[in-house]
Amino acid sequence: MSPLITIKQDDLSSGDVIALLEEHLKDMYATSPPESVHALDVKALKSPNITFFSAWEGELLAGCVAIRKLSNTEAELKSMRTSAMFRKKGIASQLLTFVIEFAAANGYQTLSLETGTQDYFNAARRLYSKHGFKACDPFGEYQLDPNSHFMTKLILENNKARYFSILSYPLLISKTYNSKPLKWKHKPTSVSKKHNNLFALHIPAIPAKMPI
Repeated sequence: MSPLITIKQDDLSSGDVIALLEEHLKDMYATSPPESVHALDVKALKSPNITFFSAWEGELLAGCVAIRKLSNTEAELKSMRTSAMFRKKGIASQLLTFVIEFAAANGYQTLSLETGTQDYFNAARRLYSKHGFKACDPFGEYQLDPNSHFMTKLILENNKARYFSILSYPLLISKTYNSKPLKWKHKPTSVSKKHNNLFALHIPAIPAKMPI
């Protein structure tokens, strides 16, 4: 059973978060040649086009994930990492689901990523495939690299409204679709248990299904 976690937007000031990101960078440089490492440090993750999230079980840091805006319709997955004590407990899947739904709610049509080709990254590539990511050509400023594997996921097609299971993201409550305010089917509520087997919600929740 996956731990009950809370995912929140993070300002990267926590010592635990910084330590996890430093561990992530250390592993990336130990696995790939320096010119093929695209992991971001704390300073880079504070860029205004990046939104960073941390996942917690109580006071324990379970993991982190970030999303980088490439354009109004394209985003990139960055810095997904699970803390050592939480590995093989479904945290990575929860983080990935969260960021896919965040991308959808913010109107992105594609979510792409770069990962390694080495055996070290096999589990990550399987996870991405399980969640609908497909191999693709280099995107953004990336170039072909034998140490890089590129993947992308179609989120929205032809700007059609689709329904996603959206959880309680405070920053999403005021979002609009096609410049029109969202129409709530139900009043927001507060819950403190698992919702759709994903996250603990301790703040006003938006509807379980929301047109975006």
